[in-house]
Amino acid sequence: MEQNQSGIGTGTLLLSFITGLAAGIAAALLIDSSKDEPFAGEEQDDQLFI
Repeated sequence: MEQNQSGIGTGTLLLSFITGLAAGIAAALLIDSSKDEPFAGEEQDDQLFI
């Protein structure tokens, strides 16, 4: 593996980038699912009430 002047390998930088990208996608999916959650919760409450 090559290293730049700061001693961080290119593999480390690539892994860090991929991990950050995956975390961003996971956060976006969680935020998107939380927007739909209140409607699903209301439907569950209606079914439990009946």
